[in-house]
Amino acid sequence: MFEFAYKDVFMLTLLALLFTFVVIVLTYLMKHMQRQNKELINTMRDSYEKQIYMINDNLTASMDRWRDVNHLLLSSQAVQPAVDPSQKVRFSSFLKANGVRSEEIDPDPNLVFVLTPFNNRFDNVFETIRNTCLDVGLKCYRGDEEFIQGDILQHILKVICKASIIIANIEGRNPNVFYELGLAHAMDKSTLLISKTVDALPIDIKSKKIIVYQESNDLKSKLKDELLKLAYIKKNNNKQINKNNYQNNLEVTGDKYFTGKVYYELENASNAAQQQTKPLFIVIYDNNKMTRSKLDHSLGYFLEYETTKDLVNNNFIQVLGEAADPNFSKLVPEDDPLENCLLVIMSPNGYILRREGVYANPDEGLKRVRESIKSWTEAYKINTEFN
Repeated sequence: MFEFAYKDVFMLTLLALLFTFVVIVLTYLMKHMQRQNKELINTMRDSYEKQIYMINDNLTASMDRWRDVNHLLLSSQAVQPAVDPSQKVRFSSFLKANGVRSEEIDPDPNLVFVLTPFNNRFDNVFETIRNTCLDVGLKCYRGDEEFIQGDILQHILKVICKASIIIANIEGRNPNVFYELGLAHAMDKSTLLISKTVDALPIDIKSKKIIVYQESNDLKSKLKDELLKLAYIKKNNNKQINKNNYQNNLEVTGDKYFTGKVYYELENASNAAQQQTKPLFIVIYDNNKMTRSKLDHSLGYFLEYETTKDLVNNNFIQVLGEAADPNFSKLVPEDDPLENCLLVIMSPNGYILRREGVYANPDEGLKRVRESIKSWTEAYKINTEFN
């Protein structure tokens, strides 16, 4: 009797193991098939998108065709009013219904928002736009540069409200770009349209804030001229930027980026660090670079979150230094041309805990500040135990 019971238990156990094995195998196969199907769908979508863009290229291959296809856009740009970038967008019921709060739409006179299809075909165009904006001291941003949880429309609305200039890449006739452009027009935003064509630009289009270009250098030259006409600097009482003096209008002060006390001399900062037993949070830039090592763009985004600013203020001695100062230049690696500003986390006794370019992303900024605090805490603990 016990022998049969033992055999039954053994068989049941064996069957359970076999069933578990079958379930695991089937689950793996299903997930593998899902991945394959997803890859196939992505491949098909990329192929269809490529075909659609080719059709649009044919539709706009000549200037006459381009003008026929974009006649409504031409009309909208022709009547664009002059807009004060410091003026806040009217808080409408539409914004409220989409989860936007009134305090989230304060204007940023130095922010340019780019409406562009999220396709690698347009990546080089966006980089040309970004670099041109940086050349004239403006921050440039597009909608997919950070991970957004929840409704993407809410995020897009906030950035359009904040931006002083909207640049729309209408090449490819992307419906999302057109919708976002319509929103920008409804909010009285200054808009610039860009599109690539093989033909020369007719005279009657030149004055309509539409940039039709043939290659990247052509785009950069025309876009820079338009930005210099449109862009405003908040610290200069919203006077238009002049080509010869716009760099001097970009006053570098620590309170523009940090909260709390900011040091500009390394010796004084080091003394404060030793007295307070805090590490130094040093940002170094080259004042001779046209954009001051992308200080506004990179450090502005790095410290965009109030949480990040508070962590830096409470845990570090904040320092902003020019590379022309020998005390700061010795912290810059020889192979770093400071095209982008440099972050150095240094202990009170001069030991470098972290050194890297300032990452123009608020999520990365918060992450790296927390990592630096952790590194200092561990280093301080080890040093205390050793002594």
